[in-house]
Amino acid sequence: MKALFIIAQQNYRDEELDVPKRILEKEGIECDVSSIEKGIARGINGSSVEIKKSLYDIHLDEYDAIIFIGGSGALTLLNYPVVARIAVNAYEQKKLIGAICIAPVLLAEAGALYKKNATVFQNEISRQSFLRNKVNLVELDVVQDGNIITANSAGSAEKFGKALLNELKRMEKNENS
Repeated sequence: MKALFIIAQQNYRDEELDVPKRILEKEGIECDVSSIEKGIARGINGSSVEIKKSLYDIHLDEYDAIIFIGGSGALTLLNYPVVARIAVNAYEQKKLIGAICIAPVLLAEAGALYKKNATVFQNEISRQSFLRNKVNLVELDVVQDGNIITANSAGSAEKFGKALLNELKRMEKNENS
Protein backbone atom coordinates (compact mmCIF):
# COMPACT_ATOMS: atom_id res chain seq x y z
CA MET A 1 0.00 0.00 0.00
CA LYS A 2 1.13 3.54 -0.68
CA ALA A 3 0.15 6.94 0.75
CA LEU A 4 0.72 10.46 -0.51
CA PHE A 5 1.03 13.32 1.97
CA ILE A 6 0.28 16.78 0.56
CA ILE A 7 1.83 19.73 2.36
CA ALA A 8 2.27 23.46 1.84
CA GLN A 9 5.70 24.53 0.60
CA GLN A 10 6.05 26.74 3.69
CA ASN A 11 4.55 26.45 7.18
CA TYR A 12 3.04 22.98 7.16
CA ARG A 13 2.53 21.61 10.69
CA ASP A 14 5.54 19.37 11.34
CA GLU A 15 3.97 16.82 13.69
CA GLU A 16 0.85 16.51 11.55
CA LEU A 17 3.11 15.14 8.83
CA ASP A 18 5.71 13.34 10.93
CA VAL A 19 3.47 11.39 13.34
CA PRO A 20 1.00 9.81 10.87
CA LYS A 21 3.80 9.19 8.35
CA ARG A 22 5.86 7.37 10.98
CA ILE A 23 2.82 5.27 12.03
CA LEU A 24 2.17 4.21 8.42
CA GLU A 25 5.80 3.54 7.55
CA LYS A 26 6.28 1.43 10.68
CA GLU A 27 3.59 -0.88 9.28
CA GLY A 28 5.22 -1.10 5.85
CA ILE A 29 3.14 1.47 4.02
CA GLU A 30 5.24 3.41 1.52
CA CYS A 31 4.83 7.17 1.91
CA ASP A 32 5.60 10.04 -0.46
CA VAL A 33 5.38 13.74 0.32
CA SER A 34 4.43 16.28 -2.32
CA SER A 35 3.78 19.99 -2.63
CA ILE A 36 3.40 22.61 -5.34
CA GLU A 37 7.11 22.64 -6.25
CA LYS A 38 10.04 20.26 -6.09
CA GLY A 39 12.71 21.21 -3.57
CA ILE A 40 12.66 21.83 0.17
CA ALA A 41 9.40 22.38 2.05
CA ARG A 42 9.67 23.89 5.53
CA GLY A 43 7.48 23.26 8.54
CA ILE A 44 6.32 25.75 11.15
CA ASN A 45 8.50 24.19 13.84
CA GLY A 46 11.68 24.04 11.77
CA SER A 47 11.63 20.63 10.14
CA SER A 48 12.00 20.27 6.42
CA VAL A 49 11.33 17.66 3.80
CA GLU A 50 12.58 17.27 0.26
CA ILE A 51 9.80 17.29 -2.32
CA LYS A 52 10.88 14.98 -5.14
CA LYS A 53 7.59 15.13 -7.10
CA SER A 54 5.44 18.23 -7.40
CA LEU A 55 1.66 17.87 -7.27
CA TYR A 56 1.66 18.40 -11.04
CA ASP A 57 3.65 15.15 -11.44
CA ILE A 58 1.40 12.98 -9.27
CA HIS A 59 -0.45 9.99 -10.72
CA LEU A 60 -3.27 9.05 -8.36
CA ASP A 61 -3.36 5.46 -9.55
CA GLU A 62 -0.04 4.95 -7.69
CA TYR A 63 -1.65 5.68 -4.30
CA ASP A 64 -4.17 4.11 -1.96
CA ALA A 65 -4.42 7.15 0.32
CA ILE A 66 -4.15 10.91 -0.16
CA ILE A 67 -3.53 12.85 3.06
CA PHE A 68 -3.67 16.64 3.39
CA ILE A 69 -1.59 18.19 6.18
CA GLY A 70 -2.51 21.40 7.99
CA GLY A 71 -0.56 24.28 9.41
CA SER A 72 -0.76 27.98 8.65
CA GLY A 73 0.52 27.41 5.11
CA ALA A 74 -2.16 24.88 4.18
CA LEU A 75 -4.71 27.46 3.06
CA THR A 76 -2.26 28.78 0.44
CA LEU A 77 -3.00 25.51 -1.39
CA LEU A 78 -6.48 26.89 -2.14
CA ASN A 79 -4.75 29.06 -4.75
CA TYR A 80 -3.77 26.02 -6.84
CA PRO A 81 -6.51 24.21 -8.81
CA VAL A 82 -4.33 21.07 -8.90
CA VAL A 83 -5.02 20.57 -5.17
CA ALA A 84 -8.80 20.60 -5.62
CA ARG A 85 -8.46 18.37 -8.69
CA ILE A 86 -6.47 15.80 -6.67
CA ALA A 87 -9.03 15.91 -3.84
CA VAL A 88 -12.00 15.45 -6.19
CA ASN A 89 -10.32 12.72 -8.26
CA ALA A 90 -9.25 10.84 -5.12
CA TYR A 91 -12.83 11.07 -3.82
CA GLU A 92 -14.29 9.86 -7.12
CA GLN A 93 -11.81 6.98 -7.22
CA LYS A 94 -12.79 6.02 -3.64
CA LYS A 95 -9.26 6.38 -2.33
CA LEU A 96 -8.73 6.87 1.38
CA ILE A 97 -8.61 10.63 1.97
CA GLY A 98 -7.28 12.19 5.14
CA ALA A 99 -7.05 15.80 6.26
CA ILE A 100 -5.89 17.24 9.57
CA CYS A 101 -6.12 20.62 11.31
CA ILE A 102 -7.15 23.34 8.82
CA ALA A 103 -6.64 21.02 5.80
CA PRO A 104 -10.26 19.74 5.79
CA VAL A 105 -11.07 23.21 4.40
CA LEU A 106 -9.20 22.15 1.24
CA LEU A 107 -11.56 19.17 0.91
CA ALA A 108 -14.64 21.28 1.72
CA GLU A 109 -13.75 23.89 -0.89
CA ALA A 110 -13.17 21.13 -3.46
CA GLY A 111 -16.65 19.72 -2.73
CA ALA A 112 -15.34 16.41 -1.38
CA LEU A 113 -16.99 16.92 2.05
CA TYR A 114 -20.47 17.85 0.80
CA LYS A 115 -22.97 16.57 3.42
CA LYS A 116 -20.22 14.52 5.07
CA ASN A 117 -19.38 14.41 8.77
CA ALA A 118 -15.97 15.94 9.41
CA THR A 119 -13.91 17.80 11.96
CA VAL A 120 -11.51 20.69 11.51
CA PHE A 121 -9.38 23.17 13.45
CA GLN A 122 -12.09 25.65 14.28
CA ASN A 123 -11.64 29.27 13.36
CA GLU A 124 -13.75 31.70 11.37
CA ILE A 125 -12.33 30.52 8.03
CA SER A 126 -13.09 26.85 8.67
CA ARG A 127 -16.55 27.52 10.13
CA GLN A 128 -17.54 29.63 7.11
CA SER A 129 -16.12 27.06 4.68
CA PHE A 130 -18.00 24.20 6.34
CA LEU A 131 -21.25 26.19 6.40
CA ARG A 132 -20.92 27.35 2.79
CA ASN A 133 -20.05 23.87 1.51
CA LYS A 134 -22.68 22.05 3.60
CA VAL A 135 -20.29 19.98 5.72
CA ASN A 136 -21.59 18.52 8.99
CA LEU A 137 -19.13 19.71 11.66
CA VAL A 138 -18.52 17.11 14.35
CA GLU A 139 -16.62 18.29 17.41
CA LEU A 140 -14.38 15.25 17.93
CA ASP A 141 -10.62 14.79 17.56
CA VAL A 142 -10.97 12.38 14.62
CA VAL A 143 -14.02 11.71 12.44
CA GLN A 144 -14.43 9.08 9.74
CA ASP A 145 -17.22 9.24 7.18
CA GLY A 146 -16.81 6.51 4.59
CA ASN A 147 -13.40 6.79 2.98
CA ILE A 148 -12.68 10.24 4.47
CA ILE A 149 -10.89 10.72 7.80
CA THR A 150 -10.48 14.17 9.30
CA ALA A 151 -8.74 15.34 12.47
CA ASN A 152 -8.96 18.68 14.25
CA SER A 153 -5.43 19.53 15.41
CA ALA A 154 -1.80 18.59 15.83
CA GLY A 155 -2.79 17.10 19.19
CA SER A 156 -4.83 14.53 17.26
CA ALA A 157 -1.96 13.48 14.97
CA GLU A 158 -1.44 10.08 16.62
CA LYS A 159 -5.16 9.20 16.64
CA PHE A 160 -5.33 10.41 13.03
CA GLY A 161 -2.37 8.24 12.01
CA LYS A 162 -3.87 5.17 13.69
CA ALA A 163 -7.24 5.77 12.03
CA LEU A 164 -5.54 6.04 8.62
CA LEU A 165 -3.59 2.85 9.28
CA ASN A 166 -6.70 0.92 10.39
CA GLU A 167 -8.60 1.97 7.28
CA LEU A 168 -5.71 1.10 4.97
CA LYS A 169 -5.48 -2.36 6.58
CA ARG A 170 -9.24 -2.81 6.13
CA MET A 171 -8.97 -1.78 2.48
CA GLU A 172 -6.06 -4.17 1.91
CA LYS A 173 -7.95 -7.03 3.54
CA ASN A 174 -10.97 -6.37 1.29
CA GLU A 175 -8.73 -6.30 -1.81
CA ASN A 176 -7.22 -9.66 -0.87
CA SER A 177 -10.51 -11.42 -0.13
